[in-house]
Amino acid sequence: MEQRGLRLKLVGTTNTEFNFTDDVITIGRGEDNMVTLTDPRVSSLHGRLVRKGDGYVYEDLGSTNGSMVRTRAGIDVVVEPIKNPAVPIQSGDELMLGDVTHPIRLKVLEFIKGEAQPSGVDSRRSIKNVGQLGTALVHNPLTSRRVLHNLFEMFGELSAIQERTKAVDRLLDFVLVTLREAALCGIYRVDGEGQISVEALRTRDEQAPQVPSGQMLRSIFRAAFDDEVSLLTDNMAGLERAFGRRDPSLRTAIVTPLIYEGKIVGLLFVASSNILTQFDLDLLTVIAHQASTSLANITLIDKLSEAEARLRTENIYLKEVLTRSEISVQIIGDAPALKRTIKQVEIVARTATTVLLLGETGTGKELFARYLHEAGPRRDRLFAAVNCGALAETLLESELFGHKKGAFTGAFADRKGLFEVSDGGTLFLDEIGDVSPSLQVKLLRALESGDVTPVGAVRPIRVDVRIVAATNKDLGREVESGRFREDLYYRINVFPVNLPPLRDRVGDVPVLADFFLHRFNARLNKRVSGIAPAALERLRAYGWPGTVRELQNEMERAVLLSEDGQDIAPEVLSERISGMLELPVEIGPLKETMARLEEQYVVRALKEHEWNRTHTAKTLGISRQALTVKLSRYGVIGND
Repeated sequence: MEQRGLRLKLVGTTNTEFNFTDDVITIGRGEDNMVTLTDPRVSSLHGRLVRKGDGYVYEDLGSTNGSMVRTRAGIDVVVEPIKNPAVPIQSGDELMLGDVTHPIRLKVLEFIKGEAQPSGVDSRRSIKNVGQLGTALVHNPLTSRRVLHNLFEMFGELSAIQERTKAVDRLLDFVLVTLREAALCGIYRVDGEGQISVEALRTRDEQAPQVPSGQMLRSIFRAAFDDEVSLLTDNMAGLERAFGRRDPSLRTAIVTPLIYEGKIVGLLFVASSNILTQFDLDLLTVIAHQASTSLANITLIDKLSEAEARLRTENIYLKEVLTRSEISVQIIGDAPALKRTIKQVEIVARTATTVLLLGETGTGKELFARYLHEAGPRRDRLFAAVNCGALAETLLESELFGHKKGAFTGAFADRKGLFEVSDGGTLFLDEIGDVSPSLQVKLLRALESGDVTPVGAVRPIRVDVRIVAATNKDLGREVESGRFREDLYYRINVFPVNLPPLRDRVGDVPVLADFFLHRFNARLNKRVSGIAPAALERLRAYGWPGTVRELQNEMERAVLLSEDGQDIAPEVLSERISGMLELPVEIGPLKETMARLEEQYVVRALKEHEWNRTHTAKTLGISRQALTVKLSRYGVIGND
């Protein structure tokens, strides 16, 4: 298919000439136009020339002073947006813009031929020549000062951003602002094997974008990737199929590679229901080239951070191996419910049976898992733990099974997974109910056969690991709802152990509170002497929905707020605990106890209402006179 263009001449003192092969040529006073005219009688966006078949038509875009085409035969044709919106032009015609008596004249000198392109592709730019392309773009009269300023500003911002998601969002925002005809833009990742997948999409109207699909779109992506070129296509039918919509139909699209150190790492994609031009192609190619370095640097920082985190994790495991003989797990408490649980754990600890720890968050599931490990024959080998709900699926798979070098982006070296690291020892799978369905299949295979296959590996590795799993979910209901595999459920539910919440072992609150008091005295370098009886009574009376972990956090806060040499007073406890009614230390007659509790409750209500008796009485549901009588009996004097 042969492309054709125009050569225009601004008739007047300058006789400036313009050469175009673009599909759309905008004309007006604004700096963003392809032909910029300084005459004040010309509108900011006055009109445009649009390719139509082998030629062009002129359209007036609602200008103030109007447009007219003077044919080479001397016939004047008025261009009207409604009656005569698109007037064909030929060599020798003149565009008469602005004032009728003294118009700005643009003469069509001739049609010029452009380079033939493959079917479905209007233009292509080699990214190997992007340096020359950038220089030409800077000196191109169509590149406005605003665009150049925004380019420099955007590149500076990208270099300062250290989070890839934010950088991608900023880049897509900039593209939509700069390419005003763009309706949709996106970033596509290219992995080590050349597979292309969508990373982010953005639409101008902020509607949820539809992910492009279809053979045509994949083919231009592949062409851009394989040939290392930026492509501009006007295959409207293919774009309609790719986006699955026809109203408005997408007329043009640009795909340009993101390249770093000579390697394509992604693609930048723009589509429009209007016409994107070769100027847009050049501009987007330069934007992609400059943005590639910033995105690649951010990715490198992420990889280094991930590698550091993994190394730190492995060092923790190594430290546990070297000091395991010094670890001594303490389970504090004498409550009957706790004793029954400990007895169950001691029985099963001597075996290799898989254990499922059940209980609310904060009941000490990892503590019991460590107790299981140290009370059994594997105590001299490694205990490893992973929170399955805290990692994304891909990270969790690598964490559990390991990976081979080059298995995915960022896999710079082989890494052992926790199954292999804890071979001969115990692996604690916390929050196993949060494992994704696809990973549940691989986990089941590992538990049943003892074979684990690192990501990217061909051959499995045989391991001998004792599994202790834990969850705060009802796995039976998860199985019924289809969120958890039934076969995996029966595989881990061999020996279930229910851990009692703290409210079922209230008698253990004082001894646990004293244990945490001494721990945080040492950790915080404090010398709090003890717990006042009134404060201890409030701790005993509280329901502890967060179980032992909540008590631990409460004691850390109380030790921090208390003075050295003093007991923990009720006033330093959290409001939800300190505001509770104080029960008598000793059990006595019911009538006297209730009278004391009533006095506490009434005085507390008065304080909350700032000693306003009228409001207090209304809250208590009694008359103001009855409240006054009660206060007199209590000997309470307050302002009203």
